Amino acid sequence: MNSIHERRISNFLATPPNGVGRAVIVNSLASIRWMTGFAGSSAVVASSEGAVTLFSDPRYSQYLAEMPAVRAGLIQSVVKPRGDLALSIAEYLRRSSVIYMDQDSLSAAWLDRFRQASSSEVKTISLESLHSARLAKDPEEIDRIKTAAAIADESLDQTWTESASLNISERQLQRKLDSRMISRGADSIAFPTMVASSMNSSMPHSRPTDNNVDRSQPTIIDMGAQVDGYCSDMTRTYWEKTPSLSVLRLFDAVRYALDSIESRLRVGTPFSELYQVAWQLMDDRHLSSLMKHGVGHSIGLEVHEPPILYGNASGRIPLGCVLAIEPGLYQPGVGGVRIENLYSISEELELLSSAPVSLI
Repeated sequence: MNSIHERRISNFLATPPNGVGRAVIVNSLASIRWMTGFAGSSAVVASSEGAVTLFSDPRYSQYLAEMPAVRAGLIQSVVKPRGDLALSIAEYLRRSSVIYMDQDSLSAAWLDRFRQASSSEVKTISLESLHSARLAKDPEEIDRIKTAAAIADESLDQTWTESASLNISERQLQRKLDSRMISRGADSIAFPTMVASSMNSSMPHSRPTDNNVDRSQPTIIDMGAQVDGYCSDMTRTYWEKTPSLSVLRLFDAVRYALDSIESRLRVGTPFSELYQVAWQLMDDRHLSSLMKHGVGHSIGLEVHEPPILYGNASGRIPLGCVLAIEPGLYQPGVGGVRIENLYSISEELELLSSAPVSLI
């Protein structure tokens, strides 16, 4: 049996809101995979009276029977048609006086069906203990993120260089990047690849268009690979001609912000401090109004795991945390600049991103 999942299940059962007379329902597929090893697309985990049960549909009957956590007796498995899951879980938990559900991964429709089927008191909460446990990565998790990061970095470097002489659209470059990541060993892309050239770069989450990539203007590329469920995330901004003073001003500020945040990436640093240092730097340069998003996030089985790094982010960096740091500035009529690196924070800080950061 995988001792990692055994430990995670045990710790989950030992922390609130689990307790006598209480049940907990987890709907997040990422949290379910992290805790039990289940890697399918349909599952709900319910804990009650010191036991964990994984509910899924008939497509996964054989898969569940062969899961190490099931075979070792750490969890039970129940197979029901998808439309019957809410009713089946409500019946399973009928002896619980209070049932807690993770509000961060719960649809209103599923909650309504469950409440109609259950006679227990149902409360929605944020499962902070589970989120905190996922924030500190095991060495095996970090290795998978490293592998995914290397695939994305190498794919970007090679594809951008090879396409230099091509008349290519944002959408065509996106497809080449995605194909290269798969050919280099990614199980899938981690999220839709962003290629935003010229004035499209002034939109933080621009989608690739049929417009040609203009290498005489800023081009932002945001991409990531997924390996064994774990994601990478990296952004680079390129400009192959002599940049305008306006773009250089943005780039220098973003690079300085990245370096300033990096210098504070150590165990115990408040997450809120990472945003605050970047905002103050931008504000001193009269650029803070051009910040359109936080300066990063945690990453793992999901691309964007909490916390999202704004000034109100709670908590401190734990040992084993992996963060994507991504300061960016976006100025209509000029363009945008974003640089994103992955960092593993343990006894020492390790940069996981290898693609060149230079603007040109």
